[in-house]
Amino acid sequence: MLIAVGIHLLLLMFEVLVCDRVERGTHFWLLVFMPLFFVSPVSVAACVWGFRHDRSLELEILCSVNILQFIFIALRLDRIIHWPWLVVGCNFINKDSFIHFLNISLRPTLSQAWCIPWGCSGEQTGRCPV
Repeated sequence: MLIAVGIHLLLLMFEVLVCDRVERGTHFWLLVFMPLFFVSPVSVAACVWGFRHDRSLELEILCSVNILQFIFIALRLDRIIHWPWLVVGCNFINKDSFIHFLNISLRPTLSQAWCIPWGCSGEQTGRCPV
């Protein structure tokens, strides 16, 4: 609960900074994206906690894997890198297929290694079914 509140506050701060940047235009986009840079490590911790406690994760996974995308977008908006937008956005397309691959291939491995009963309807007994 505390991690989710922290993530949502950082996302709110990002939205406020984007609105301020669009209205005034006084600071760099890298500063605007700074809350997203902090959200990513917190989201990784939330993902680890969620997998260990069999919780549903949607927002945390998106925030944790997109740190490189956030960096590229901020650098492109500040005109530090002069790549075409297709190259900057290509990283996002590749990550989507990579996440799908991880979901399919690592689910049985994580289930066996961390004793996570994926899709079980019974109570957890604390033991791994063999």
